[in-house]
Amino acid sequence: MRIYALIVAVAIASFFKAHAFAVANNPSPNLDEVAARVIAQQGVVGASVLVAQGGRILLHKGYGLADLGLEAPVKDETVYHVVGPMLPFTGIAVLQQMERGKLSLDDEISRYIPEFPMQGHHVTIRQLLNHTSGIVDYHYLGDPIEATSRQPKALDEVMALYAGRNWVNEPGAKWDWSISGFQLLVTIVERVSGQSFADYVQRNIITPAGVKSTNYCDDFNVVHGLAHSYRKSGEGYAPANENDMAYNADLRFCSTVGDLYQLWRAIQ
Repeated sequence: MRIYALIVAVAIASFFKAHAFAVANNPSPNLDEVAARVIAQQGVVGASVLVAQGGRILLHKGYGLADLGLEAPVKDETVYHVVGPMLPFTGIAVLQQMERGKLSLDDEISRYIPEFPMQGHHVTIRQLLNHTSGIVDYHYLGDPIEATSRQPKALDEVMALYAGRNWVNEPGAKWDWSISGFQLLVTIVERVSGQSFADYVQRNIITPAGVKSTNYCDDFNVVHGLAHSYRKSGEGYAPANENDMAYNADLRFCSTVGDLYQLWRAIQ
């Protein structure tokens, strides 16, 4: 189990909603106490918390440590490696390409990724977006290239993890979350836009939103102000190498809670 030094407003909004409503006119003390208590109870090493309601920021503060070894405190705008909060931007990139006439949501993915073995199935971009493709999630298949997980992967290397495997169900039959679908969507965006996914997101989402601390990050670049992540180890913590699992380009972004808040407001 990984203990990430991050709590993002979009992830905890429902937890704080009642508290935010109750203390809207005097927010800081009560929300501060709630955040501190939750972080302590969950054993989180460090977190930046942003809570907003109706466009008004009620709490924006750092708790705990961003680096255990250096005992560096978390700030309100400490940078973190983020996974879940950035995945919706893959869908945004796809929809932008649809608006620009580069693709249709009902196009079959074989049109853009002809090398993917469909095994007689027909899968649309829409089914990748709504997780009804039936394509197996490669997280559940084991990782035959885990020993080289910190090295960049080519498309065919990642696709080999799940291509040709048994399908979970017939396309369109049922909902079933699959990280494999995100990787295929990233590939489609890259092929129709002619840009790497990192460049596309930077030019078409991050820069227009006016955020400054959200960037593509991997093990080959220095990210200033980046917090470390940790996992439980006995009675203490050990480093969690968060990029180990990040084959997908859309899993390799670093950001702050303030940037994420501004990004979400920009696309509303």
